[in-house]
Amino acid sequence: AVGSGVTLLKQIAREVDAVLVVGGSELTQKVLPALGARSCGTLTKFVRPLRPLQRVRGEKPGLRLIAQFARSVIWSLKSAGTPASGWAAHAITPGDPALDAVHGPSVTGDAAVFERTADSIQYLLKCPAARMEIYSVSKDGVNRGYFILAHVPGQVRIADFYVDTDDAASWRAVIQLAISQAHRNPAAAEVAAVGSDPVTRRALSECGFHVRGEAPMRLLSVTGAVL
Repeated sequence: AVGSGVTLLKQIAREVDAVLVVGGSELTQKVLPALGARSCGTLTKFVRPLRPLQRVRGEKPGLRLIAQFARSVIWSLKSAGTPASGWAAHAITPGDPALDAVHGPSVTGDAAVFERTADSIQYLLKCPAARMEIYSVSKDGVNRGYFILAHVPGQVRIADFYVDTDDAASWRAVIQLAISQAHRNPAAAEVAAVGSDPVTRRALSECGFHVRGEAPMRLLSVTGAVL
């Protein structure tokens, strides 16, 4: 129904200090500024082939398909090295006390982050639409971050990932660990991820991911507490 989206947004806004909106239809992009939402960045979508042949299976044969397959092979081989020495990933099961030790993002510079808690991660792991996994990441035995994988038909998505430094090599190590775990899913033809800041975008690109689209991010400050 026309106007239902705006009504729903206003209902949500009554419960919070601010609303973050990512993407949306052309109409949504016109309505949000009128409601006071301001641009706060861009979300970039990335993808990296895991199994090029599986990715094109069932498609109609042709020159275009051959070109797509060749491109996927090249992309899958790019930056396909193993994680750096000393880095390791350890699976954490739902309810495991180790969730309390997961290092979440901290505010640095002008970056804004969402709080991660053991409860919020448990909520993600209970997703009924996809099989979810969380891994803690360590360097030489010291916990440094984590990543969360979502398994959907034909694809593994890096739903969240973090390491406690701006060092590019460390971010690449975490992403390579996530790719290695994603590759263990025999039904996955590709792995997908998103980045909304220069550090994550650069790390994903250096690990063989390629841009598959972008979505605008807008912030609607409801109470004035978030500017």
